[in-house]
Amino acid sequence: MLQQLRLSKLGKHWILSLIAGFLLIFCSLFVVNMKAVHLMQNDKIQESEKITDTARRSVDHYLFTLKESASELMLNNQNMALQSAEDRKEFVSASSYRYSELMYNIKMANALVEDIYIYYPMQDYIVGTEGNYLSKSYFLLCNHLMEEGYSAWKEEVLESERTGFFFEEQEEGEQKLYFRQRMPAGLERESVSVLIICVDGAEFARLLDMTLPHDGSTSIAVFNNENELYQESIEEEAPPWEEIFPLFGSMGNGMQEIQDKAYIGWRMLSDYGTFYYVVISDRAALLSHLSPIQHLLIVGILLCTAAGLTLSVFLSFKHYMSVEKTINSLNEKVIWNLKENMLIDVLNQRLTDESSIKILLQASGITLDYIYYRFLLADVSFEKNKSQIKEWILNSGKILEQEYGSVDVIPAVIGGRVVFLLNYDTSEYDPASRLKEIFQKVCRICMIVKYSEEFMSPAQMALIYEQTVLLFQEQLGQTGDMSYVQDKEGEILLERWRKTLVFREYANGAEMIPELMDKYVASSPDSYIRMSRQYTLVNETLQALESEDEKHHTVLFTSYLDKMKNCTGVQEVSKCIQEILKRLEQLNSQYTTNQKDRLVYRIKRIIEENYNQHYLGLNYISEQVNVSTSYVSKVFKEEYGMGVVEYMNWLRIDNAKKIMRTQQLTVKEIAEKVGFTSDIHFIRIFKKYENTTPGVYQKQSR
Repeated sequence: MLQQLRLSKLGKHWILSLIAGFLLIFCSLFVVNMKAVHLMQNDKIQESEKITDTARRSVDHYLFTLKESASELMLNNQNMALQSAEDRKEFVSASSYRYSELMYNIKMANALVEDIYIYYPMQDYIVGTEGNYLSKSYFLLCNHLMEEGYSAWKEEVLESERTGFFFEEQEEGEQKLYFRQRMPAGLERESVSVLIICVDGAEFARLLDMTLPHDGSTSIAVFNNENELYQESIEEEAPPWEEIFPLFGSMGNGMQEIQDKAYIGWRMLSDYGTFYYVVISDRAALLSHLSPIQHLLIVGILLCTAAGLTLSVFLSFKHYMSVEKTINSLNEKVIWNLKENMLIDVLNQRLTDESSIKILLQASGITLDYIYYRFLLADVSFEKNKSQIKEWILNSGKILEQEYGSVDVIPAVIGGRVVFLLNYDTSEYDPASRLKEIFQKVCRICMIVKYSEEFMSPAQMALIYEQTVLLFQEQLGQTGDMSYVQDKEGEILLERWRKTLVFREYANGAEMIPELMDKYVASSPDSYIRMSRQYTLVNETLQALESEDEKHHTVLFTSYLDKMKNCTGVQEVSKCIQEILKRLEQLNSQYTTNQKDRLVYRIKRIIEENYNQHYLGLNYISEQVNVSTSYVSKVFKEEYGMGVVEYMNWLRIDNAKKIMRTQQLTVKEIAEKVGFTSDIHFIRIFKKYENTTPGVYQKQSR
């Protein structure tokens, strides 16, 4: 009986302990669930703020493209006689029609543009997408021949003193968004024309709609500074903006929030200061999907995360060096895989549009910084293990990039061959020959290798690659259309010769003439084609001569034109072209030593003042100092012993290290702060200079 009693007491203690344990677990889970639900509700509420900021960034980015279009038109305006037109006869010139066509192309390329035109106040004339007319005729043409509203439009839009983005109320009570920019003429201080871009309201509304999650819980609208509605997202049921708007206070520069029983909202000023965005979410719809099952899942995720984190920390301390080495190896493989995919996409799609190639590169986090390009093809059909080939190209590329600080290697495996695209800053050395040695040493096999022509534009990638593949196949003993190869060689040679004229490297152009006559002009069996190609060389030479005549105030064109007309054969034409180009080289020797010093100093100042801007590059610097990209690279390297891009990257990496030592920012934020277009590109350049990743360096510096 006593024993039974003891067992009974033990059972009571066991049951009580079990119940207490269950209660403790229940209470713990309940508290965690409540906390998780509260946090999720706060997160959902804060999504409206993120949506507002995303909408602002997205739409402001599209508006920024309008300003870029304005800048493009201003740049073209500087090169046209129309910029200082004093007579209406100028408005029927070829320049004005080219200008109108340029604006029409910009309108077609940017759906956000409803209309774009330039107003000349002195002549009351407009050059726009619809053509070149007096302002009233242009208004009637755009307004279906209805004169109503012309006076208000002319006063408030054409003759307004406002610049940047501004709103103008239409007769129907709707708001219209315009961008207005004065366009100076040459060195004159007072503007002689005004650029006006009219924003398409329907496209603006579509952009707003793209920024929203399509769950029916969130709405977005844009108001001007007078609190008047301009546009709202495209949806069936819009919220009552008249009731919601009074909940906001006076507009400041930062984010403003409202919350009540029915709505959660945010308001943020646009970067352009002319309008602001308002995002409103229905509270009930926003929080309706939170359920007890999700709460329990959150608890499980938190517990698993904590356990995994503890285990990860333990293993990290135990195997720190091996983990770090593995992570670095994975980072490198990811970066090189991105490079490979990008190159294969460009070659497979046969892209020849430079802007499309740059967009594809930026999407992969890769930029081609230097001005010279070259392909190297190697036969690896003997090796069936693709992983082994990937390891070979990875190691070979890393070695070459370490040896040459200003070379980027982009590899790919296509069929039974390895393709390397080399991007480098000077033609004084040949990285392709060195890469061949490195690759054969890494593979430990002597294989068939073919180099391509050296070229200077990403737009030529597909063309150069196809030509090199055909020559490579011939070298391997495979069949190929060699007449096609010869035509391609002639076209490539012609493009290189044209580059010498564009860059005003006339001595190099003169040296290329005999080869050009042989491989481009004389290679065709058709006499008509040979004559047409010969005229192409003559005409482009005379155009360069006419341009230099105008620049140096000489009168060589007439005499050389007469001399060219008296040429009776291909040899005489060839000698005459060479003579012209050599004479132009003498005229073009305009930079003295002191002028070179000033040019190099200007280049260095531009880099140091703009290193943290993503648009900084050889093309930008070339536009600022008004010389070719190759000349910029040449004089800078002669003075400082390093390339322009190398110095620019050195500045960026040096300032990135300073930021890492003083501020706690993410790698992506640091990359943006010092001017890189993507964090992947930043990581790649940082590792090339510091032999470690930004994340590891940041931890060590802390």
